[in-house]
Amino acid sequence: MNGICYACDDAIILEKVLAKTLTGSMAGFRFFAHGAEFTVPGAYAQPLWIKFAGTGRLADSLFETRWPHSPMTFPQFFSLVDTMARMSLKADAARYLFGYIWWVLEPLLYVLVFYVVFELILQNRQENFLVFLMCGKLTFIWFSKSVNQAARSIVGGVGLIGKVDVPKSVFPMAVIQEGLYKQAAVFALLFTVLLFSGYPITWTWVWLAPLIVVNYVMIVACSLLCAYLVCLAFDFVVLVSLGTIFLLFISGVFWDPRALPDPAMTDLILTVNPLAFILDAYRQILMAGVAPDGLHLAAIGAGFGLLAVLLLLLIRRTGQFLALKVITS
Repeated sequence: MNGICYACDDAIILEKVLAKTLTGSMAGFRFFAHGAEFTVPGAYAQPLWIKFAGTGRLADSLFETRWPHSPMTFPQFFSLVDTMARMSLKADAARYLFGYIWWVLEPLLYVLVFYVVFELILQNRQENFLVFLMCGKLTFIWFSKSVNQAARSIVGGVGLIGKVDVPKSVFPMAVIQEGLYKQAAVFALLFTVLLFSGYPITWTWVWLAPLIVVNYVMIVACSLLCAYLVCLAFDFVVLVSLGTIFLLFISGVFWDPRALPDPAMTDLILTVNPLAFILDAYRQILMAGVAPDGLHLAAIGAGFGLLAVLLLLLIRRTGQFLALKVITS
């Protein structure tokens, strides 16, 4: 049989073998972890059948063997990122009782907490506050969770980095890809709630496509930046967490920048805070049926896109330095 089969208990071991598959010359893997099965195609065929009992020692011994190495192409990079993300999703779903339901249940619980505080306790006067809050909070969670988790991703992959020469940007990109899959389910829920709440689909919904793309590019840029800084000094983990909390309060998640008494302040917030503009754009499209400022949206996308490309190049050029920092810290 072509391939290698592992019965592993730790998803990290799966990521190790997967990375070696796509950066080396092993191929055709089937994995079993937490009750989930993963099939990973490789670049070369090798008739080998090995079963592991789930111990990291046996998996580590495999990596002591020298395997032919070839440069990773972009399709391999994307395949590695995508497969790592799907593996993590399957492993998490198998670990929890509610499984995939947590993709939408966890964000809803966050919304519920804010709704109880601001609507029931503080008697918020915002019309249709639940829908307003969902548009802002569900989108903000995508940003905050992706950035916070990606910030730790390279440091968290120290076991793999010390054994396999894999691009360091793989780790934050896999986290981002995982968040993208979860957010697709969250958006489906949000759109369903909007339709049942009486908000019709209008022509402005076509703006959702470029808006989501810009939102994703912003997440990529911020995540790569935070992941790089955490490699330099782990103290940045605290600063990243505090930074996302700060953005939570200044980006109009549970308050409307357009309701401010001073229009100049509204313009200032939406101009200097890209995240506030993104959240407001979702509400304008979905609730008010108004198209966002296309030039402003394009400027945000171009700025964060350029930053993301520069960071990818920086992480690639300083890969060995980052690996040394992570291993020795």
